Amino acid sequence: MIAHPLDPLTAEEFRQAAAALRRERGVGPGWRFASIELVEPAKDALRMIEASGTGSAAQREALAVCWNTADGQAYRAVVSLPGGAIVTWEHLPGQQPNVTVDEWHECDEMLRDHPALVAALAERGVTDLSRVLTDVWAYPTSVVPKRYQGLRLGWSDVWYRSSEQGNPYAHHLSGLHPVVDLNRMELLDLEDTPPAGSPGRTGGCGWASTTGRGWSCIPSGSPMPGGSGRSRTGSRSPRWWSRTGTSPPTTTGGPRSISASGAWGS
Repeated sequence: MIAHPLDPLTAEEFRQAAAALRRERGVGPGWRFASIELVEPAKDALRMIEASGTGSAAQREALAVCWNTADGQAYRAVVSLPGGAIVTWEHLPGQQPNVTVDEWHECDEMLRDHPALVAALAERGVTDLSRVLTDVWAYPTSVVPKRYQGLRLGWSDVWYRSSEQGNPYAHHLSGLHPVVDLNRMELLDLEDTPPAGSPGRTGGCGWASTTGRGWSCIPSGSPMPGGSGRSRTGSRSPRWWSRTGTSPPTTTGGPRSISASGAWGS
């Protein structure tokens, strides 16, 4: 139930908007949705709705951006809810909608199965593809190479973690960048510059990954060892939390006495 005209779209409203576009504009297989969001009423209209007390029954509209992967053409539509009438349907020639989460995942899966990338990784001594992550980014239109003009282009970094529990972004495999047509989900080019070497550190997230000592976690709400609080910028907090990232170990094997990043709160 909608309590206020500015409430976000409900799951049912998302379905209604998508169904209307599929029914009225043929947005079916081979299309993707970049976004579906609420069209907020104008302030004057909102005041009238609030004054009348009919907010839950007010007419709502959804703004949707979608594109056809077959020809790369994008469209912007306004859909009336719950009826599903198409209020506007605007062609967006030359524009590329934002890269979506499903594209990101599909691209990662495609690249990790591609023989060219598999071979390039093997040259770097990486054979366990389950520890590889490709991270695709969209090309700004202004820097798309001429031979790829008009394509929905992605440029990817490649990362490798040294353990199953390691940080997916532990090691950047420099010099290795797949170029992808995201509409066809095909590898167009593989920028492959031989690396100068690989870092010696593991790049793991946990204390145990660099020191072998491991760590223990104190459950939330447990009494603090040594007292009820810890000093922080001149104050004491009886209930506290922290999130800290330690700096890399020193050459002597011990941790440095400085935090790379940290946050405290109560």
